[in-house]
Formats: sequence, C-alpha cells, structure tokens
Amino acid sequence: MRHDRMDRLDTSVSDSAPIHPKNAVGPFYVLNGCCTACGVPTALAPELFEFDSNDHCYVKRQPNSDAEMEKAIHVIRAQELDCVRYRGTDGAILRRLAEAGEAHHCDHPPAGIGVVLRNVVTFLISDSHPVSPNASRLLGDFSEYLKGRYPHLEVRTKPIELREGEASFALAWFEDHFHPKAIRPVGESGRWLILHRGNLGLSELLDDWLRSAERFIDRRWYTEDAWQRSEGWQSLPW
Repeated sequence: MRHDRMDRLDTSVSDSAPIHPKNAVGPFYVLNGCCTACGVPTALAPELFEFDSNDHCYVKRQPNSDAEMEKAIHVIRAQELDCVRYRGTDGAILRRLAEAGEAHHCDHPPAGIGVVLRNVVTFLISDSHPVSPNASRLLGDFSEYLKGRYPHLEVRTKPIELREGEASFALAWFEDHFHPKAIRPVGESGRWLILHRGNLGLSELLDDWLRSAERFIDRRWYTEDAWQRSEGWQSLPW
C-alpha cells in the first residue's frame, strides 16, 4: 500500500449516513448515535479515534501512512457493532474488508468476493524457552496478554475446560459476545494448534499475541477447510 493511494479515496460526505459531526473528512467515519463506548477504536488506533464529551467516538484524523491505514482497517474488522465504516473506493481495501466478512461496512461494497476466514493457526515453541508448555497455561497467557495490551477493553473469559490434552474457553470484550477458542498439541510434531469460533478480529488478536513473544515461531494460518484438507497456509491471518 502506497501513500499516494490516499488520493484515490472518496472523501465526499455521504448524505444517506448520519455521520458524527466531529468526524474528520475522509474515507473512514463513525455513524452518529451508534457508539456504545466499547473502547475498541481508541484501544486499537488512539491516534485516529477520540471520544466526545458524550463518550461517543469519532474519527479525529484520517490515516496518513500505511501503518495507520492498517490500524483503521483493523478497527473495522474488530468492532462488535457497525459504527465504524469505510466510504472509500480503493479496490484493495474493499477486497480485504469483503474477505473479512465486512463488506456491509463499506459504502461501496465489491461484488463477487466471498468471506475468507483464517481461524486456525499452528506454531512451534522455541527450545530455548525454559518452561514446558501446556494447553491451559497457553490459554491463560493469551488472556493475560489481552488484558494487559488492551486495558480499555473489558476482556472476560469463561473457565478453562480440559479434555484429552486440549484446553478451551470462551472470551468476550463486548457485552456477552463470547467467542470459543481451543488449543491443543498437534500429534508428536511439537506444533500447537489454536482454533477459534470468532471473526478475523480475533485472529488478529491471536496473531498479535503470538508475535509479541520470541518463543512462538513458525506461525502458519489456515482457513478451517484448508487445515482439514492439509492445504496451503500463510504467515498472516488476513
């Protein structure tokens, strides 16, 4: 993604959508009267989103770099409500949002692009790590990472359940929208596998966690169907 792509974004104000009056002119916007102060936008992209005096978020500044564009897209993918939208016309961004199942958050949704959810990840744990891993401990580590990394989110988890070497729980960061997640070793290969029943936002949170520690190596993301068929993988979930 190049910075000059910003010149091809639709920055006109939509007459059909009630945009927050403080929203910065540009492709990303927040619907007025939609926000429940969940904290997702300001936690993921604090340089782009802000709260007004009524605890309603809005886009205070449009992204002006590749990294900030990634954060804005991440917010759309991770949100629980449909408050943050994209009204631009960049084909690459529209495709990525459509593949993430977020075409309904686009004012100009692309046609003919289906959802691609990579919700299975496998990884190795470096031999240099002194603590022997187990499924329950790894799930607990992920939960603590989320709570420390995103203190504005009210991350809640249900009790961990153990069954034949597999650990599972459900977590939520908005109301009672719990997403199940399970982790287990993959045979005798030394690899670990995580499968979740959430959206691409949860895949991104898992990827953030796995990349936050040097002990997690050789990360491979699959769609559930590709994993079952032993087909291709990629290093990122999106």
